[in-house]
Amino acid sequence: MKEMIRFRLTKEERGVSIFISLFFLISLIVAFSFNGTGDMGDAIAHYQYARYAFIHPEHFFNQWAKPLFVLLASPFAQFGFVGIKIFNIICGTVSLFFTYKIAQKLNFSNAWLAPFILASCTGYFTLMFSGLTEFLCAALLSVAFYGYIANKNWTFNTVIISFLPFVRSEGLIAIGVVGLFLMFKKRWSMLPFLATGHVIYAFVGYSLGFHQNIFWVFTKITYATFQAYGSGTLFHFVDKLYYFTGLPHFAFWIVGTLAFLTQILRGRLGKNPLELAFLVFGTFFAIFVAHSLFWYFGICMSFGLIRVLNAVLPFFALISLFGFNSFLTIITNIKAQTIVKNLIITYFIIFQAIRHPSSIKWKSDLNIDDGQVLANQAAAFLREKYPNKTYFCIHPQIALTLDMDNFDKTKFRTFTDILDTTNVTNQSIFIWDNLFCKIDGRMSLEDAMKNPKLEIVKKWETPNKSHTFVVIKLKD
Repeated sequence: MKEMIRFRLTKEERGVSIFISLFFLISLIVAFSFNGTGDMGDAIAHYQYARYAFIHPEHFFNQWAKPLFVLLASPFAQFGFVGIKIFNIICGTVSLFFTYKIAQKLNFSNAWLAPFILASCTGYFTLMFSGLTEFLCAALLSVAFYGYIANKNWTFNTVIISFLPFVRSEGLIAIGVVGLFLMFKKRWSMLPFLATGHVIYAFVGYSLGFHQNIFWVFTKITYATFQAYGSGTLFHFVDKLYYFTGLPHFAFWIVGTLAFLTQILRGRLGKNPLELAFLVFGTFFAIFVAHSLFWYFGICMSFGLIRVLNAVLPFFALISLFGFNSFLTIITNIKAQTIVKNLIITYFIIFQAIRHPSSIKWKSDLNIDDGQVLANQAAAFLREKYPNKTYFCIHPQIALTLDMDNFDKTKFRTFTDILDTTNVTNQSIFIWDNLFCKIDGRMSLEDAMKNPKLEIVKKWETPNKSHTFVVIKLKD
């Protein structure tokens, strides 16, 4: 009987289980209590691809929408935007659990703190209530990396990694890091399995007729372009990471990074050095540095969005814990170390409850923003005054509020289609906004109104003029 598998949890494991369960329940309450969408662009667009995938099955093979995300999220999306929030809550909770298990397997002291650091990262918690794809990516990475570190089912873990590019484009970078890890581990037989996702999706998408080229998994990669949305400083992501994660999280991330570099120079990485170097530090910094360079050089359609790091934030949390533990070793007096440790942990716990530039702003971060409020007003006007029309629009919030299939060209068209006058009829209503139409559509209101047949019906604008919506129709 003593040789039987242990089912009884340790005191620490029970505490972590209770914390993760509470996190899940509180997150569900937040999902139903706040109307935020994470952001007003991609977070809604990814939801819409998943929501209408059963009507438009080509979404299951759309590289921008991310095919695996669409496949897994689409059942949840049928229950509305709250459904996609629940999907990401599940993904976020899975990441918490496996972040803890990874810390355990790497013999980190205070392993229980790893999921808490992750859960209390500002951007991780607030953006989880969205349709963004980063959380599925983080969950799959966490599951696979735990499997590697626990030395369990290498084939299964490698196949998981192979599908990451169909969740996030950064998955290609992760495949590269894992490929190096497998080579250093001399797991040569695993390398071919890194192609599994591409082979399966290429064959299925081509054989079902959704793509005419079997190499579509490469030719249709959305961000394989040097098109620029903008550019900025090389340390843009370092600056933003402070506000995205929180003060104590960021501080110990710096300490952890420096401690890791110091230990490399001294050759003292301890147990599982390759796992720590490649899977934790290597994966995080490969993607962190890549996005920093994309933004600096203005390539790969980078918008400089810090939220992309949610895909690897479990490893940020592990690096922060590594820094926390390394900091404590500096204090040689055991009693003093205990006092400092408890003070720091207390600060971690209360941090999100205090007013700080990098803490959660519960009202603004978890509710729709001013632009979405205006979009809702415009949508209500359309529902009352112009129902059953064809809406020419780009802003995703309009279709979300109206709960309409924005991929149905009889109901929704992109705003820039008005340039082709054959698209314009008495059944057409145009909704111009100063963000999506001006940036994505490259069309100012002045350009739109060059058509003498059009007239402005109604206009909404925030006091600071940061958001504008204009309803336009054909003159009577």
